[in-house]
Amino acid sequence: MDLARLFRIAGLAARVRAHTNSPSRPFSVRPVYLLSDESYNRILYDGRTHHSPLRFYDRSFLIYTYGKTLLAPGQRIGYIAMPPSMPERQALRTALFVAQAVTGYAFPNALMQYSVGELEKASIDIAVLARRRDRLVGALQEMGYEAVTPEGTFYVLVRSPLADERAFVERLA
Repeated sequence: MDLARLFRIAGLAARVRAHTNSPSRPFSVRPVYLLSDESYNRILYDGRTHHSPLRFYDRSFLIYTYGKTLLAPGQRIGYIAMPPSMPERQALRTALFVAQAVTGYAFPNALMQYSVGELEKASIDIAVLARRRDRLVGALQEMGYEAVTPEGTFYVLVRSPLADERAFVERLA
């Protein structure tokens, strides 16, 4: 995969046409921001590496939560980051802080705030997840299902053996 080509986001401007540049999508008037949900960026298998768009596009927001990588989905602690080169960075940081303060519940408790440094060092056992992934995908394929082996995260996509997926789900229920 040619990552330079994949992440040449600035080239999107050259591809804007009349049907994409309209009053409801004024690409040439307002900047386009990219939101990158990187909640699973540490859950990669088979030597894969993650490439964040923040390295390639200065109007990117990185959204991260520790709940996924530490298998603690109820813990609402994470962050939004932006590259130092982002235009109007300070104004956007202030807007994010105000939005967080207004919602009230978006602030982690004091204990969680102090533990972020330690959380950053913690990680789940990727080898264990890889073995579980392989066992699940293998079992599904042995049963005749078409399953995609994930390169990251812990979700397995399985194709329905019936053309009518809803009917298949109802049969399973």
